[in-house]
Amino acid sequence: MTEWRGRPPGTLRILGVLSALGVLAVGFAAATFHDAYRRGLADERAGRWEEARQAFLEAAHKRPEPARRVRTYGLNFLEHYDPYLHLARAELELGLIEEAAEHLRRSRQAGVSPARVLEPVERRLAESRRRRDRSSLRAVTRVPSVPPPAPPPPGAERTGADPPGSRIHPSGGRRLRRRPVAGHDAGGTPPLPPACIASRFARRVFWRPADRSRRGRVSG
Repeated sequence: MTEWRGRPPGTLRILGVLSALGVLAVGFAAATFHDAYRRGLADERAGRWEEARQAFLEAAHKRPEPARRVRTYGLNFLEHYDPYLHLARAELELGLIEEAAEHLRRSRQAGVSPARVLEPVERRLAESRRRRDRSSLRAVTRVPSVPPPAPPPPGAERTGADPPGSRIHPSGGRRLRRRPVAGHDAGGTPPLPPACIASRFARRVFWRPADRSRRGRVSG
């Protein structure tokens, strides 16, 4: 106490108040992590997954090291403090697969939660990944739907093949059969006159090879 001799009494009082405030601040900061952790446990039991995730993130930020038994204040202890395990559960419910995998890895690395507690979460994570991969594969291999063909114009006759005399309609690009005309064949060619038909028939019947050779001698 000799080192405080000669100092004014007010200085001692100020130092005492600052020391007390420091102790209170340290105790308050040390107590906030378990309040957030307990709040997250309550939200998890109620199924409020987004609120539970935010509470466990706050607890992990204030005390990142998991522990089997951690002191909260005085002689009070918190058993199995593992915010990363509960974060993985909440994130699987919210569909955050990669975040859940990272927090589950940190929980397994800490070794606080037993294997019988970790195994159901690991199976749930593997099933969520398989479901996501199947959905991605179906989205990639999905065949785009082909629009139906345009209907032909009114009065047009559809044909499976291209018959003689068919043409392409300028609007739809489909083959349309030309309407038959009386006396014409399927290709639209008019018939020969009867005189032409008789001349061709007579030429084939009465024109002999001997006549052709005799005609050649006469002309020579």
